[in-house]
Amino acid sequence: MKYFRLMCLLPVLLLVFAGCKIADPVIDDDTINYFDINLGDKTIEEMVVSPEGSKIAILGYSHNGMYDFVNIYDIKTQAKLWGKIIEKNSTYWKPINFSQDGEKLLFQLSFDSAVVVNSWNGTSLSGIGKIANARLFPDGETVAGISQYHYDPNFTTIPPVVSIYSVRTGDKIKDLTFTGTDGWGPENWEIVGTSGTNNIVLFNNITYNNVPTLQIVYWDIYRDIKTSNAYFGHARLILAENDHLKIFSPDFSVIALNEDNTGCFFYNTLTGGKINTTPFVRFRFDKEKGFIYQTFVPMAIANNKTYAIQEKNEDNTNKSQSPILYSQNDLKRITELPMPTGIVDSVKTQFFKFSGNNAILAKVISSNVYPHENNNPAIIRIWKLK
Repeated sequence: MKYFRLMCLLPVLLLVFAGCKIADPVIDDDTINYFDINLGDKTIEEMVVSPEGSKIAILGYSHNGMYDFVNIYDIKTQAKLWGKIIEKNSTYWKPINFSQDGEKLLFQLSFDSAVVVNSWNGTSLSGIGKIANARLFPDGETVAGISQYHYDPNFTTIPPVVSIYSVRTGDKIKDLTFTGTDGWGPENWEIVGTSGTNNIVLFNNITYNNVPTLQIVYWDIYRDIKTSNAYFGHARLILAENDHLKIFSPDFSVIALNEDNTGCFFYNTLTGGKINTTPFVRFRFDKEKGFIYQTFVPMAIANNKTYAIQEKNEDNTNKSQSPILYSQNDLKRITELPMPTGIVDSVKTQFFKFSGNNAILAKVISSNVYPHENNNPAIIRIWKLK
């Protein structure tokens, strides 16, 4: 009788399991999970994955350009945690970053004010006024930013004041002695991120020995001293249509640059040394136009010496809509990631971001740029790599 009841239940159980919908499609023997976030009629300006891979923060503006927004999603459940409308055009600087544990999030409310919030519910923890280009340190207790810009009557830019603030009180702790005088063009200095518990990472476009050069400085905020100063001669940022991308690893230890318009390489930001001897992208010579044709290749760098890239054909069209993971050192192919078919959008909106623990990769696969280029919704694909 017992076995008879089990035999009767078996068809029912099979029907139940057959009707279950898997939230995360799986490929490659359960090694890669993925899902999409559809934001509808929005334009995505920036996104960042929390270091431990639990959340993604998306910054952008409405389809009609009337307001900017910050939206936060839980990667595990795929649910939207919260969203906030912020001052229009405040995304000019686009700084937004999590604390190391993912519990706190910093973003600019306007050009000259920032806020640190609880990343789970958006509750404000600290408001910081008179600050631009702000960055939250990994411990979630300290913020670095540019507190003041100076211009003299002759329109010569004086180096900006870089200041440190307390998240607990919102008050300024101190101004740093950084002056930005180690290269031409102090107005071009930008805080791009933090390194470890005590360094801010500053970036500048300069001319050094009459050669266009990029400069990256590490500055210890506690000792108030420069801890490294790397120059990248004959190197430029990778072109992204009408913009240039600063493609760093999440810990800012590696940057991808275009060298002499011949190819792209990875560089160590502390030493300036080149990581790979063979370019991961070679530029081609255009016979009709008579110059090296630089193509933008959407890509991201991970902290574990790998990278993701969307390759191109010689005619500058997508070789594959599926991103491919490679090793930085030897450019060895690791795996191809799944992408939906039929997604074709402007390359300038297709960008990647890794989580700090290398477990999550996010890519903008469609973004409705305003004025709109097409009727595609804004979509981000999330891959769970581990």
